[in-house]
Amino acid sequence: MSFKMPEHAGAVWKALYALIRNPYGVAGVMGNLYAESGLIANNLQNSYSKSLGMTDAEYTKAVDTMDYLDFVTDGAGYGIAQWTYSTRKQNLLAFARACRTSVGDLETQTVFLILELNNYSYVLKLLREADSVKAASDAFLFYFEKPASVLNGTSGSSDKRAAYSEEFYNAFKEVAPDGKTIDFTVLKRGSKGDAVRELQQKLDALGYDLGKAGADGVYGAQTAAVVRTFQTDYGLVADGKAGAFTQCVLHIVSDEHGATYQVTIAGLTHTEALELVAKYPNAEIVN
Repeated sequence: MSFKMPEHAGAVWKALYALIRNPYGVAGVMGNLYAESGLIANNLQNSYSKSLGMTDAEYTKAVDTMDYLDFVTDGAGYGIAQWTYSTRKQNLLAFARACRTSVGDLETQTVFLILELNNYSYVLKLLREADSVKAASDAFLFYFEKPASVLNGTSGSSDKRAAYSEEFYNAFKEVAPDGKTIDFTVLKRGSKGDAVRELQQKLDALGYDLGKAGADGVYGAQTAAVVRTFQTDYGLVADGKAGAFTQCVLHIVSDEHGATYQVTIAGLTHTEALELVAKYPNAEIVN
């Protein structure tokens, strides 16, 4: 079995651990992701790279700049989880657009995967309660990932994925995300506590005005109004409540990182260029 530890594996481990809270479960997920993509965020399924005549980077750039419009429907596996089905790819793309990041951004994909896992309560329960790496790897494989090549026995094996998972377990089993956990509690008027305060601090750092109270840990009318403004700014449902999707978008956009991809404005009108730059503010502009 050939295995090379991805240099960014530690960051992905910590992010997943905050949700799963069980090293066996995290390892089981990461071994499957490695089998699917090598944990490479802009990975395009090899057969489609050939048929489309694009490298991983070219495909990602074309999706980001909207030069390629068939991302949702082309059936190509993409990203760390090799998202294939149109509904999942549509949701991934919408999340990346809302976060104003590249669809091939690793952090964006990791947080999106966490959002997906949160909706699979049975799988999440199995991962949290797994008592071995193999049990966790199989749970993720057969109840979440469900790749046809493994389920029909034509390619790969559950044992191989479990072996990859063991590599991650041995490397990171002592690593936890500083005690932080993800529970996706909906924050709304009347909510109080550290989760509200952290939400307020992120909004304040982005320049949103919380009024005299500031980040006081109380979700009052001003916080609800600010959240509604943030949601409007980022194309989300503007209900003033900070649910899982809003919290995850806020997490991504409040992180300090520079341009993650490029947009090309050559050949565009001045108005078209301004619209594209406004839509992707973190991008490096190429003439």
